[in-house]
Amino acid sequence: MCLKRMLDHLQMPTLLAAHGAEVKLKAEGECEGKVQHVPKVPTPEEIQQHNLTHEPYKDWSEICVKHRVRHAKIQANNH
Repeated sequence: MCLKRMLDHLQMPTLLAAHGAEVKLKAEGECEGKVQHVPKVPTPEEIQQHNLTHEPYKDWSEICVKHRVRHAKIQANNH
């Protein structure tokens, strides 16, 4: 009985490490899907007002989106 307890005690860290690794891998393998953002459709007045300065960024503005992509590419090349 005493030897069994000693053996169990020695095996416990290995079992805990294996269980922790299994839980971590399972958590990394599972991911929740994300719903794609659908831009709000602006009114003609909002479009006209926004086109004056293109500030702040609007995801429905083609120019804003193109500028953001271009800016991101420049930033990526500088790093």
